[in-house]
Amino acid sequence: MSTNNVSDDASIDELSGIGPARAESLGVDTVSELAESSAQHLFNESDLSAGEVEDAVNAAREAVGETMEATVYTDDPQDPEPEAAEESFGDDVDSFVEAGGSIADGLVPEECETIAILAGDGVFDPDGKHGDMDAEEMAQLVQHRLVEFGFDSAEQVIALGSGMGRTAVNAWAQYTKNETDQELPALGQISVDADGAYPSSDDYRERNQSVLEAVDGVCVVANGDYVGMWVNMVRERPNDDVIIRTPELDDE
Repeated sequence: MSTNNVSDDASIDELSGIGPARAESLGVDTVSELAESSAQHLFNESDLSAGEVEDAVNAAREAVGETMEATVYTDDPQDPEPEAAEESFGDDVDSFVEAGGSIADGLVPEECETIAILAGDGVFDPDGKHGDMDAEEMAQLVQHRLVEFGFDSAEQVIALGSGMGRTAVNAWAQYTKNETDQELPALGQISVDADGAYPSSDDYRERNQSVLEAVDGVCVVANGDYVGMWVNMVRERPNDDVIIRTPELDDE
């Protein structure tokens, strides 16, 4: 039995605040299933607001004794109505090359001292594309990407306070510290600061910019939701002072 006197296998509409309509929109049946679900995935697939999804998942997690809070990111990584910009350069090769938008020209991963490790949001959740990985497999994937991209000599690793691959970063840090002779970089995190209120898009944007101000490299260990947003944020930085590396789409 749960702390709310709702059994794990009870219907989710027995939870406070979840009626039949909301239960149907969430698309899961039992309290335990809801507790194990990715809030981001439910938000993407339902017509509920971010707050409604988070409240529902948190209620289920509280019922089964889980303390990790659900998080939904509402930043839209793409313009819903993108417009193409066409430019002509004639035979002006220098202008053509400069306009190509090279990221952090001259900076290479091996020279990065502080990096962020990220992944597509929800990819390591139970219903994510890497949800079947155990902790050791997650750790090995993270280490593989660090070596593959050349970030393995970084002196400090930054992770987000939650989401975007934090589960895999935790697994990598624990495995590296406890199961290998490899020296672990200094660890840090940057979280959303909403002053106790529900985080807004501006709060997430502030966190993301704080991450990019703190690092000179971003290592993406698995593609997924919001990776494109991070790539665009790096490209839009005015000083070319951060590089980002992501897996090839067919490498997963």
